[in-house]
Amino acid sequence: MGWLFPPGWPLAWLFIGYPLWWILGVSQAAVPVLSAFMLAAVLRRHRILVPRGFGFWLLFLGWTVGGLLLLQVDAPGAVPGESTGRYGVWALRAMWYVSATIILLYIGNLREQLPLSRVARYFGWMFVWIVIGGFAGALFPKVDFPSLAELVLPHALTSNTFVNGMVHPSLAQYQRVLGYQEARPSAPFSYTNTWGLALATFMPFFVVSWTNGSRRRRLVAVAFLAAAMFPVVQSLNRGLWGALIGMVVVVAVRYAVMGRVRVLAALVLSVAVLGVGIVATPLGETIAARWDHQHSNEGRTDLGTLTFESVMSGSPVAGFGTTRQVQGNFNSIAGGATAQCPKCSPPSLGTQGQTWLLLFTTGAGGLLLYGAFMAGAAVRGMRQRSPYATAGLATLVAHAVTSVVYNVNGPGLFAIMAGVAFIWREEMGATSSLTERMGGSLRSIWPTMAGYAALVRRNVVILALAPVIGCAAGLLLLASGASR
Repeated sequence: MGWLFPPGWPLAWLFIGYPLWWILGVSQAAVPVLSAFMLAAVLRRHRILVPRGFGFWLLFLGWTVGGLLLLQVDAPGAVPGESTGRYGVWALRAMWYVSATIILLYIGNLREQLPLSRVARYFGWMFVWIVIGGFAGALFPKVDFPSLAELVLPHALTSNTFVNGMVHPSLAQYQRVLGYQEARPSAPFSYTNTWGLALATFMPFFVVSWTNGSRRRRLVAVAFLAAAMFPVVQSLNRGLWGALIGMVVVVAVRYAVMGRVRVLAALVLSVAVLGVGIVATPLGETIAARWDHQHSNEGRTDLGTLTFESVMSGSPVAGFGTTRQVQGNFNSIAGGATAQCPKCSPPSLGTQGQTWLLLFTTGAGGLLLYGAFMAGAAVRGMRQRSPYATAGLATLVAHAVTSVVYNVNGPGLFAIMAGVAFIWREEMGATSSLTERMGGSLRSIWPTMAGYAALVRRNVVILALAPVIGCAAGLLLLASGASR
């Protein structure tokens, strides 16, 4: 049964088996189930190590939990009134954050049983499925079918647009990007932007796992990456294009600084050949057409402005817990839903980018905590020279480039956390030999979960009073606004 339960099998089941979970309509349910097995493996460790800067992430998680108190608070510019559905959306996002945390600790703590080469292979297979799904969506965009979960669950639940998107598999989204309805690949996800972010963040793991083998394996990897450009271009996803360019630039500069001339030359040559190939084919015309249709820029700007103004005037520090539907409409996005265009409502406040999502749901406080954790990992990744650290850094670069246009959820978030874990593992590897020569152990110098737990116990009064004071200050602010 070793083939069924190899080292790191929950990761293998999650990512190698992802197409099956998607077809069955249970991809969201598979995440917490498999994360529970990973958590059990982590808890069996005598001491649970955590990366440096992990306190920022723990505070961010706590900040997110605090958002529960704000789910029924009216946000300026949003549709007023209460909604129980907000709890479900909040819970799903919280599940993603917790699962991503478990994946980080799982990869970081199982150093002896789980080499990074194996983890990279698991994540690399996910990239393969994403590219295949992109081809399927580009070639057969009208294909969709009911999943097993959709057939089993009550119709009252599956008829909900949000739930239906999770349980009803389809290969593509139809949108008016070039002035007419065209298909944009999305499989094995619900949305094209989710597909774009996932492709960008899983690509570094594919590259590092497939280019470190035999020459034949490297040639297959290069051919597959070249073929992947077809769905990448067909997706019309400028955020994805920007992420790929950003990763190439950072990796090129990194290898130039390290003096890896041969690798740098191979990278530049590959990009040049790929660029010529795109320009010489109809793909170049598709890119040019997308560049000529920038109408969504104004809509994104207006939505971001409205999101910022809503948070700053209503709840600048803590946000509103989850997204809200825009009250009314603004012409630059679509002018709102009409009988002729029922899907023309503006996107919800807090969407269209992780930056806006964090700002609206967790306020400036949550945004700063999240950013501090990710930025700290990226800085530490710059100091490491291994291919695995480079893969982790590239993933964080993709996240940074797309943070103002893509919300981060599900597999994309897991890939980003794996990038942090790769940098952490390489950092531990670089310090372990020095520590052993000095007569110490890696566990004696690295932060632990127990250490953070002790810190919480020592400051439990302050931590308990902080939300109470914050809520009181918020109520006073609201009361003063109402009196005016």
